[in-house]
Amino acid sequence: MSQPAEPSISKLLAETGQGSRSALRELYRLTSPELYGRILTILRDPQASRDVLEDTYLRVWQAAHLFDPEEHDARTMLNTMARTRAVNRLREDKSLRTVARGAQHRALAETLRNEEGAERKPAEREFVKEVSSCIDAMGQEYREIMCLAYTRALEYAEISSVTGFTEAQVKSKIREALEVLRDTLRR
Repeated sequence: MSQPAEPSISKLLAETGQGSRSALRELYRLTSPELYGRILTILRDPQASRDVLEDTYLRVWQAAHLFDPEEHDARTMLNTMARTRAVNRLREDKSLRTVARGAQHRALAETLRNEEGAERKPAEREFVKEVSSCIDAMGQEYREIMCLAYTRALEYAEISSVTGFTEAQVKSKIREALEVLRDTLRR
């Protein structure tokens, strides 16, 4: 006996827009794990991530009537809403930014330490140490921007809104940091 097919995200979003609470519940059941993961990746704080997830679904309830399946992909719309809410929360909450920065730097340092401890030739271990030293020697703003760009995969505009630098400054700092890394690796 086959199970009934799950309703499409688009259909559930459209029904939510018509005021269906059961459609919202089902939409939440189907999409909340993915959205929570996206939010947690940005905020690195489980409680703040749960709060933003709740806020995201509140916004979905309020704005679902505007959804047009002809113009938008429902899953993309939900992911964009979650990501935007998370970035806004990160920008608004200085203590969360500090936690996120520390977590990013610790994660990067831990990755490098794990790389150092792996079975490697002496030259490879030395290479990893050089990269680690180079990253540590960069100023805090460079480390922060690089972590946001490469461990969180945030876009220039999002990094700009979190850090307060203009998009042009963000691009410039990433380019400068990559040049320092490149020069270090060429030695």
